[in-house]
Parts: sequence; C-alpha cells; structure tokens
Amino acid sequence: MSSSNNIIEGDGSANSIYSSIELYLFNKNIIEILSSILTIILGLIYWRAGDNNSSIREIILVVGIVITLILLSYLQYRKGKLLENLIKGSEKLIEEKSRLKTENEQLKEDASQFSEDVNSLCENYLYKLAKGPMKFGSVDGCYERMTLYAHSSNGSFIPIGRVSYNPEYSKKGRISYPDNQGCIAKAWRDDWHFSNDYPDPETSSKRYYQRCEKDGVPESIMRTIKMKSRLYCGFRIWDSSGIEPLAVLIAEATHPNRYEEDELKAIFQKEQKWYMAELIIRVKQRIPDFKEAKLKGF
Repeated sequence: MSSSNNIIEGDGSANSIYSSIELYLFNKNIIEILSSILTIILGLIYWRAGDNNSSIREIILVVGIVITLILLSYLQYRKGKLLENLIKGSEKLIEEKSRLKTENEQLKEDASQFSEDVNSLCENYLYKLAKGPMKFGSVDGCYERMTLYAHSSNGSFIPIGRVSYNPEYSKKGRISYPDNQGCIAKAWRDDWHFSNDYPDPETSSKRYYQRCEKDGVPESIMRTIKMKSRLYCGFRIWDSSGIEPLAVLIAEATHPNRYEEDELKAIFQKEQKWYMAELIIRVKQRIPDFKEAKLKGF
C-alpha cells in the first residue's frame, strides 16, 4: 500500500515538475529562441556538409537537432493550446463577473424597492393620522411631527417613516438611534411616554438642554437637531399577536400644550386597535437594514 502511494506521489511530483518546466519555457520565450539557434546550426552543418563527406558525428548531430526541433514544435503547439485555454478561461471569468454584477445591481434595486415600499406604507399611514385626529397645522405658530422607528436586533432604532408639514422638520435625520436615549427609549421601555415640561429653547436654551440631558440625550446631539420640540409622546408597537414588540411611534410638537396626554392616548389606542397591527404585519418582513436606510436617505 505504501509503495503504491509512493508511486502516486512520485507521479504527481513528476507532473508538477513537468508543468513548472513548461510554464518557465512558455513565459521566457525559450522555445522560440532555441528553435532559431538550432535552425541556424542545422543550416551551417548542411552548408559545411555540401561536399558529401559528412562524418558520423555530424550525422548524429543533425538527427539530434531535427528531433529537438520536432520536440520544440510540439512544445510550441502546447503553448498555443495553453494560451487558447487561458483566453477561454479569461472570457468565462469576464462573463461571470458581468453576470454577478448584474445580479448584484438587481438585488440592490430590489432592496431599494422594498425600502421604498416600507417608507411609502408607513408615511401614508402617518399622513392619515396627521390630517385626521392629530390635526397637524391647525394651531398657529406650532409645528408637529411624527416618526415611526423600527427596532433593530442590534439594539438601535431605524426611522422608517416621518411626517411634518414643515419641510425642514420632515427631512431625514440620523440613520439610527440608540435604544437607551431620549423619549424613544422611554416609550420602548415603558410602553408609553408623555412629557411636555421642556423650557423654551429660544429664551432658555441652557435649561432646555439640561432638560434633554435628563432624557439621556447630550447637549452636543440636541444642538444638531433642527426641531427643538417641547412636547414628546410615544408608545411601543406590538405585532398582531401582542407578543413581540417591533417599533415605536413618536409624536412631537414645538408648543408644550399642543396636545393633552389623554387626548393622545385616545387617538393612538384607537388607531392601534384597528390599523396599527395590520401595518406592522405588512412591514415586519420588509424593515430595512442600516445600509438600506442609509441609501434611502434617513
């Protein structure tokens, strides 16, 4: 058994050496050089042997050169075949690369379409709330906003829908929010959150930022947020079975007395009963990941 293994290993080693020699000859163009040199030598011998007095040594030399030229011609043929195979392999690689690129672009397009579907579905629902029971824009000098945040398995929230009648406030913000900061975290943890005791950021900016820090949001972050809200309300959204928490809806306003807590509880509880569960069922399988959210512009 060991002897047969040795034979196999020996054959494999011999083939490897042979292939290495072939590649070296092919890469260095030695075949062409040797063929040219031997052809010249053969011509000189024939020229010298023109008197028909060639010695045995010269005849052997000629035969050896002819055999060598035949061998070199065979190697040249092998080289051509190798180049042909390399070209075919290269063409296949190019075709495969093109196919993979097309598939990748299609996957990106599908992912983007899923993200669009989720965003459109969620914002249509939020607009319905804004125009209906929330009555956005009905109080002069006050701006409202609602944002739907899906909870990710890595411990962050991803905004998947935002609505405000103020174009600046409806713009997308960060692509993710930690689930241990702000009113989002409180609503997620406690199932419901309402607060409207925020000082006026125009006249008491220091006190306003101090109040936000109580929610776990540093001043450095609050200064980058365009909408300085003074009322926040949010609640946790469950799947239709009421077992798995999925998201948080946050409503906010720039006026602290824009809504009463009982008023918002009535609105959101009613909405959650007859529509919110159905919305989450449809959205659950299409919640975008962070890359998709970033591409979407959140």
